[in-house]
Amino acid sequence: MQYYTVKLRGGGFMKVIQTIKQRFSSKNIAVAAAFACAVITAAGLGAASRQITSAATARDCSTNSVDYKNLNGGCGAATPGELIKDIKSNDPNDLKNIYAHYGLDTSSYDKFVSSAQMGTVYKDGRVVVNGQTVATSAWSVGRHNFAGRTKLTIAGKTYYTSPTSVSFGSDSIPAMVMFDSTGKMQYAVLTACGNPVTATPKTPTYACNALQQTAVNGQNNTYSYTTSASAGNGAKITKVVYDFGDGSTTVTKTSPSDAVTHTFTKSSTVTVKVYVSVPGVTAPIVVQSTNCSKKVTVTPTPPPQPVVSCDLLTLTPGKADAQGNTPYTLSAKASAKNATIQSYVFDFNDNNQTQTVPTSATTATADAHTYAPGTYNPSVTVNMLVDGKTQPVTSAACVGHITVQQPECKPGVPVGSPECLPAPTPPTCDLLTLTANGGADTTGKITYTLAATVTPNGATVQSYSFDFGDSTTPGIVASAANTASIAHAYAPGSYTAKVVATMLVGGKTQAVTSATCTAPLTIAKPPMCTVPGKENLPPSSPECVPAAPTCTAPSGQTFPVGSKECTPTTPQVLAAATVMPNTGPGQVIGIFVGVSILGAVAHHFFLRRRLAARIR
Repeated sequence: MQYYTVKLRGGGFMKVIQTIKQRFSSKNIAVAAAFACAVITAAGLGAASRQITSAATARDCSTNSVDYKNLNGGCGAATPGELIKDIKSNDPNDLKNIYAHYGLDTSSYDKFVSSAQMGTVYKDGRVVVNGQTVATSAWSVGRHNFAGRTKLTIAGKTYYTSPTSVSFGSDSIPAMVMFDSTGKMQYAVLTACGNPVTATPKTPTYACNALQQTAVNGQNNTYSYTTSASAGNGAKITKVVYDFGDGSTTVTKTSPSDAVTHTFTKSSTVTVKVYVSVPGVTAPIVVQSTNCSKKVTVTPTPPPQPVVSCDLLTLTPGKADAQGNTPYTLSAKASAKNATIQSYVFDFNDNNQTQTVPTSATTATADAHTYAPGTYNPSVTVNMLVDGKTQPVTSAACVGHITVQQPECKPGVPVGSPECLPAPTPPTCDLLTLTANGGADTTGKITYTLAATVTPNGATVQSYSFDFGDSTTPGIVASAANTASIAHAYAPGSYTAKVVATMLVGGKTQAVTSATCTAPLTIAKPPMCTVPGKENLPPSSPECVPAAPTCTAPSGQTFPVGSKECTPTTPQVLAAATVMPNTGPGQVIGIFVGVSILGAVAHHFFLRRRLAARIR
């Protein structure tokens, strides 16, 4: 037999029947009509497979369809609710028997309406819901027989079933699928024609295999937990929940391999629940097992051991006085675990002097203690309450060493010795200043006042000697004062002035000066006369006025520049007459006629000569 796939574009079942009549002989029409349901279902549901949530766009009303009556929305069913309405209507009158035969009886109607999900049945036998293959080896049921189908009797009536690889004309057809409580496919029906589908369901697998418990090092009654769980055939682990059984809050993890750490306060049993999602089941399935529980026995925590120590003694010196007596500040540091600090006892190791500082802090500081020159070994003892008893605690770190040196004015000479008396401060020459008393005279000289300042420091000033630095005789000023001054006229030039003070120091005469009693001075030369031979005169001298420029006349005499006698004589040159004769109109005509006659005569003369030359 030859099969044809017919695409529906409007007209429904009657167009399909007409096509079959045109394609098949009358002998084979019955078989072809039986095949029409599968063909129409496959063709019409090609569009429905693109919109699985509703089958209203693909209705198969051929008599091969189980639900071929146009009721409650049309042939077949677009939703689970519509299918149940059709079944309850029982038109045709074998609907209830057919669906009950496959497990969809009155007790399952409500569950089918509330839980059935839209899926797809494929020609290769797969039933897929939400991207998961929930069954394989699918068969579909119809009312008519055709090649490859098997006879089936339900309530005394004959129907036909075959693998989807035989009955499907397209790759896939939408279907409504219902699952049992374990996520296994329980029932399926094609939406367009209502034909039931049987298949080998994939049973989701899941298990809580083991609860691993590991003690945490160094932490009493503390354990780390992970879970070994498995899921397959569409089942997926969504979370694991740990219940520690000691009244604490449960802990949720998304992966069984995520570790959970817990410290127990009392003995208990730890259990873990694995939550698994399966196809077709809204609520997750909770999985528990005896392998996923552990008993924990809490052991009493031993009392903490006290740990006490004196850790450090710090010695901080202050400023010593003239005799070397030096104040020191003593500070101590201690540690106490599972014990209580009561006080610090500082022993200055200086004539049995001590100080007790009552405190529970880990640090304490004694009052400053002054040590005379010598060597000392101060220490500190910490009193601690350990197990109800006072216990003194010290250590090598809480013993110090202090050496206070006798002060010396110089190596080997103690302070107070005559050699330690300070040396007298020597007298000093502090400053020499030079101040101009006015401007320069005609020769460029300027008079300056030289002023000196000294500090005797117990000496007696006798006199000041001013060296002007210009090779003149120094100026002497006899004075016992701390200052002295003198005037001196300086010619243009550069000089270095200096003052030396003569003082009586310890009965001896001493010359006192310094770098600050030396001062440089520069006086610029004034402008001079530029007339040759008069360079030593000031520019304002009458002799410095330059002579006016002169010129020499042809006669040999000298006159000032610009005199007329110096102006050269220009020779006279006779020029040709450039004035045209005065011509009136008549004269112009006469000239024109004369020129014309002369031209004619000349032309005639030259013409005769040319002709004569040719004749010869």
